Amino acid sequence: MHISDGFLNNNLAIGLLVGAFAMFGYCLDKVFGNAVVFVENLVLNNGNAGIELYSLEGFDNTNKYFQKLANIAIWIFALQMFNVPIKPATSAHLIGGVFASVITDPFSGFIIISSILMLQSLFFSDGGILALGANIFNMAFIGSFLSYYVYKVLSNKNYYFAIFGACCFSILVASLSCIIELTIFNTLSFIAIFEDMMSLHLIIVLLETILTLILIKTFNNLSEIQKNKRTIIFIAVPIVIVSLASFFASNNPDTLKRLAIKYNFINQSKEMISLFKGYCFPFINNYFFSTLCAGITGITFIYITYKIINNIVNALRNNLKNK
Repeated sequence: MHISDGFLNNNLAIGLLVGAFAMFGYCLDKVFGNAVVFVENLVLNNGNAGIELYSLEGFDNTNKYFQKLANIAIWIFALQMFNVPIKPATSAHLIGGVFASVITDPFSGFIIISSILMLQSLFFSDGGILALGANIFNMAFIGSFLSYYVYKVLSNKNYYFAIFGACCFSILVASLSCIIELTIFNTLSFIAIFEDMMSLHLIIVLLETILTLILIKTFNNLSEIQKNKRTIIFIAVPIVIVSLASFFASNNPDTLKRLAIKYNFINQSKEMISLFKGYCFPFINNYFFSTLCAGITGITFIYITYKIINNIVNALRNNLKNK
């Protein structure tokens, strides 16, 4: 569902980009605020950790919190590299928005998916830079942030139904938004694209639901094992996924690219120059090692990004302690 540059009207793309960055700043402020309030409460309560705070429940310090965000982000990034065939000549991959928000909170979920989309756009040519705002709106805002509240409303009735409902909302409403963005200033037929897009994404809903349930269960189980073993697993699994993606991921175009080919607007795509275009590492001719190195590089970038965020919050924490 990554929209390429050239598919959207420039004014619409710029407007969505401004809105996306405004939302990113708001959510980042919420994440920072939650972390600082958490630590401030610990100080005020003389270290009493009996505090239940939204996205920080169960963590005794902010380092563990941002480590968890990094782990979630690299797992989603790795799984998004693994395209699976859903119909002849068409493939799809996990979005991960419901998983990211349910396992943390809607603000952190938005930050996680947005940061992955930024990385993919800037370094892997997966989604356009000008179209980044549209992709963030579709997959981070609708696909993660709003989907969390669908899950929250439905979770009072049944957990599995809540996950399924949230995944339905995440995939189908994000797809509808993508269709509107593509057709609002273009001559494309909304009805024709709607029928094709929704029929393809109904299949993806089932895939997203199953993977989301597995990922949530896995992360909850991993939180109960020894720290050293948990760290190894959190790092090793994404690398294994990237390795498997190098061998077995489908080379067929994803749903949006397939529709762009079918409805003859694929030529509008403006390819951006990026270092790891197509998830391939430069100067390595072997496809497996090229993809593996590119994937590991992406994982490293994500860890560095969250380490920087963590250091900023630690600086705020130290200022609080020194008051």
